[in-house]
Amino acid sequence: MEPDATVTDPDHPLVDELAERQVRWYDQYRYAGDAAAREGARAVVVALLPTSQLVELPGGFLWLASDGDRTHVHDVTCAPGDVPAVRELATRLAEWPLSVGVVPGEPVRAAFVADGTFVPAATTMRLDVTGQVPGEELAGRVELAPMSERELAAYVEVAVAKYAGDRERAGESPEVALATAERSFAAMFPHGNRGAGHHLFTARHDGEACGLLWLGSRWPDQAWVYDVEVDPRFRGRGLGAAVLAGAARHTRARGHGWLGLNVFAHNQHARSLYARLGYVVEEEYVRRPG
Repeated sequence: MEPDATVTDPDHPLVDELAERQVRWYDQYRYAGDAAAREGARAVVVALLPTSQLVELPGGFLWLASDGDRTHVHDVTCAPGDVPAVRELATRLAEWPLSVGVVPGEPVRAAFVADGTFVPAATTMRLDVTGQVPGEELAGRVELAPMSERELAAYVEVAVAKYAGDRERAGESPEVALATAERSFAAMFPHGNRGAGHHLFTARHDGEACGLLWLGSRWPDQAWVYDVEVDPRFRGRGLGAAVLAGAARHTRARGHGWLGLNVFAHNQHARSLYARLGYVVEEEYVRRPG
């Protein structure tokens, strides 16, 4: 299969179609109101367009963008019988090994990664916090106190390496994983200070520090769990669920309707916990090794 054309015009009809698909799977949970969701989704597509490949196909399209040591399939659609040919085209066009986000209920992406060459990398999940959430009664088992500057400095010192290690275990090269982690923390903690919208807490149980929680406001109607940890000395007591229950309450109190997070594929214990607490899968990220 060969592409019909490469799209670079932000006013091309495909841009609006991509934005609508973005709203359907993601932005309806991030913005309060359809108009804001569509505006936000279109802004995302237009911002990515100059550095990505959006190609028209017979009866569909393929949208690729390279990032570090991978080429991500941002979106793809085609006739079911054309999936193998589109996958082969993506492989030819890709600068790096492919990664794909598989959205529940989207059969083309599911078929795209069903050839046995992709392995799990990470999963994004979300929780509706507008009402009572499973396990919310556990929140009282821990106290979430804002981190002191000393606690924050100690956390950031070790968190960069931990995040880089998680990304490396998910398939990135050590160099790309470390560079991504350092860039992310530099943006979120400018000059070592917590950035706007970031809330870091020390969790205490019976007066003792037992873990931490890092929440951020990534979108107008969705907060994000950047990190949650329970000290090994306190594990096995249900305190992880208690910290996450506190995160849900804090999110609701700040006026957000949703709470999201990312869990790497190697951390299946955490993923099982999130599922028990009512989080649902938003997107499964898979990659080709290499």
